[in-house]
Amino acid sequence: MFSCKYDGYEEDSSSSNSTDNEQDFRNADAFEKMMNLELEADMKTLTQCYRGREAATSKAEKLDTQTNDELLYDPGEDDANTEWVKKLQENSQGGETGSDETDAVLNCPGCMTLLCLNCQRHAKYKTQYRALFTFNCKVEDKPLHLPPGSDTSNLSKVTIEDSPSIHESDNSDIFHRVICEVCNTPVGLCDSAGVYHLFGVLASHS
Repeated sequence: MFSCKYDGYEEDSSSSNSTDNEQDFRNADAFEKMMNLELEADMKTLTQCYRGREAATSKAEKLDTQTNDELLYDPGEDDANTEWVKKLQENSQGGETGSDETDAVLNCPGCMTLLCLNCQRHAKYKTQYRALFTFNCKVEDKPLHLPPGSDTSNLSKVTIEDSPSIHESDNSDIFHRVICEVCNTPVGLCDSAGVYHLFGVLASHS
């Protein structure tokens, strides 16, 4: 009923277990190598970041310790410039001492050259200024005149006629055209009393 065949051979299970253990060791070694490579890569990245930050910090510290000469900076230059402008503003072309107060600083509209540091703004016409002393202004010799009865309050709007021969007996206001000494741009007029009336200018108000 039952048959049993026995050949006298028993399978050795220890050989199979040994093969599995070797495979496990190989897998463990491969995993360890992979983790070591990943760790080395992370350490390399962190080291580079640290060195970069260290270099940036060192550079910033070096900048902080540089002298003013190395930085081409003069901490007293602003004060010196302020004092120079104040003295220039107080000293007129005639050698007299004027006020350091002004309604505006006037420049040529053509070349931005400084024209006046001491001027008074017209009470009504805000773009017209009068001054006794100017810089870089040239007064033309050729006289101009306004017809008698002309309104001289706004010289930028009146018509000024050329007068080749004007006598002291002429009943008219005599002016001379004022131009920029650098670029010859007309910037105003100068009356017979030596007062400058500047209206074709750029004004900076403080």
